[in-house]
Order: sequence, then structure tokens, then C-alpha cells
Amino acid sequence: MIAQPASQPASPIEPAQRDAWIMPVPDWQVTLDGKDLTAALRPILIELTLSEKRGEEADTIDILLGDEDGKLAIPPATANLNVALGWKQGTGVAVGLVDKGKYRVDDVSWGGPPDHVSITGHAADLTSGLRQRRSVNWTNKTIGDIVKSISSRNGLTAMVHASFAGTSIKAIRQQSKSDMAFITALARRYDAVATVKNGALIFSPIGAGVTPSGIALPSVEMGRDMCSSWRWNRQKRDEHGAVEAKWHDKKSGKRHTVKVGSGSNSRTLKRTYSSEADARAAANGALKRDARNAATIELQLAYGDAALIIDQPVTLRGFKSDIDQDKWLIAEISHRIGAGGFTTNVTLDLQPNAT
Repeated sequence: MIAQPASQPASPIEPAQRDAWIMPVPDWQVTLDGKDLTAALRPILIELTLSEKRGEEADTIDILLGDEDGKLAIPPATANLNVALGWKQGTGVAVGLVDKGKYRVDDVSWGGPPDHVSITGHAADLTSGLRQRRSVNWTNKTIGDIVKSISSRNGLTAMVHASFAGTSIKAIRQQSKSDMAFITALARRYDAVATVKNGALIFSPIGAGVTPSGIALPSVEMGRDMCSSWRWNRQKRDEHGAVEAKWHDKKSGKRHTVKVGSGSNSRTLKRTYSSEADARAAANGALKRDARNAATIELQLAYGDAALIIDQPVTLRGFKSDIDQDKWLIAEISHRIGAGGFTTNVTLDLQPNAT
């Protein structure tokens, strides 16, 4: 039996509505190297958790299965899992499965009592090649050039947002860094996200509200009445209205400073950059990051939503007025299917330039 969510509709349900109401029932599908195991695993599934994060960290899947009869086979280390989540039926939920991608089995454990098998997998797109350390000098390249080169040698398709494709990089050193670590650091400089999804290396600005190909991300509304729990947090930091970054001019041998933002109370980045453009980009990125991280809110949705996307714009409703009026982005997502039904936890941070 699926447990009722803790959050109930704010208004009373009329008798006619109660008669028409259909209890939401979660659904999921797991295939192992192309073989559908859903029917076999359904009676022994204890919990399935899928986590998605912005940036370098790979999406992860954790599956906990009961093995009281000792007949459950341990999956091989080279196995790949395909996972889909959603709803079989229910009033107020989107019926159907959402494909959540492919995961490589990285960690398997067996224990008890009672006997159980725990399986952890990471997004299969992050191949070993992307994790291999390299030393490369990139000179007079655009971000588009760099992403295409890294994509090509790792068998991926490059998807670079138009606002970055032509951005020139005078000189940057990939010193004993993996391709993924390097491209993630470059994205951080420009307050962008570098990630691998569905065979593509994506480089896109955070909070742009569009995919790298220019398709608008649909905004989603999350109301207090949709949540089982919520927690808003604002961190007290030194208030900096500006960020400074240094750069070294090879021709003159002098060091210069660029400043973005306003106010006399500014912070200075530790690194020295190779050009004024690089320094300005890094300072702009840091200023946006400071604004975005000024506040966060964690929500547990009573009814899970597998269609949510990292960096999707969110409008909040029914919380405090100061919170509702801010503009938010999805920074982390965690889906969970188990005895409590299907729930989704999301962490939101502030959209850049939001007040």
C-alpha cells in the first residue's frame, strides 16, 4: 500500500470531487543492459533514489533491494542501468514515465540481516576518458573551439550556448587536470554550467532560461500546498557590492585590476588572469555566484515530479512574501520511491540578477 503524502490540499474536498479522486500510484522502470527487470524487482524494491546536481558531479542512482530468499543475483561491475520514473495513475499528477538516463554500476554491497543488496550507479556519460588527467595549453581559442575539441576526443557532441560559442580565450593552461575538471573550472569562471547529458557535452549559462540550442525552459510553479516540508536559509556574509580580479600584461610586464559591480566594499579574486577579458569574465561570474548563493530554499514535494530539470526557473507561491517575490532556479533534485510513495526534494537558489 502506498502511503498518503503528508501535505493535503489547502481547501476541503467536496463529496463529488472525493468520488472522482484517484489515488496517485508511483511507477518506475529499470533495465539492466537492455533487459527489463521491473517486474522481477518490484516485489523486492525497498527504496530507489535518483539525484541530479548542477555541474561536475555526476547524476547518481541508489537502489536498495530485499534479498531474504538469497536468490538475488549481484549485477556485474560493467552493467548499465536505464531508469525511468513517474506515475501509473492519480489525480493531480502527470501519468507516465520520464526517462532519467543511463547509469553505470559502480558500487554493489550485500548485507543483512535481513539480507539486502545495495546498488549505486553514476551517469554513464562520464566516461573514463573525461576523467583522465591531461596537460594542454589552449591559446587563442574560443569556448566553442575548446568544447568541440574535448567533445570530439571523448566521443561526445558539443552543445555550446550562443552567448559563449564565440567567446575568445587568449591563453589558459590545463595543468594535470581531467577534461571534465578543466571544462567545469572554465564554466565556473563564466558562471556557466558544464555537464554531460545524453551523449552531449553542454556548456550553458546558469539562469539563462534556455537550453544550449536556444529552446526556452518552461517555468514551473511550486506552492506551499504542494510541499510536505520546506526550509529557507539566508547566509550572513560580508556584503560585497563589487568583485575585483587581477590580470598580467605580458607586453608591459605590469599587473592590472578590473572591477565589476558597485560600491567601495569589494572582494578580490586570488587568481591572476592572462588578459583583461578573462579577468572581467571571472569577476562577473563571481559577482553572479555571490548573488545566487545569498539564499536557498529546500522543498519536499508531496507528489514527485520526474520532469523537473536542473536550472529550470521556479516561481514560489504561498510562502512568505519576500520569498515568493524572488526568482529561483533548481540547483539540485532528489527523487525517491519507496514505502512513502514517490517524493521529490529540490534545492533552489536565487536566479542571477534577482533582487
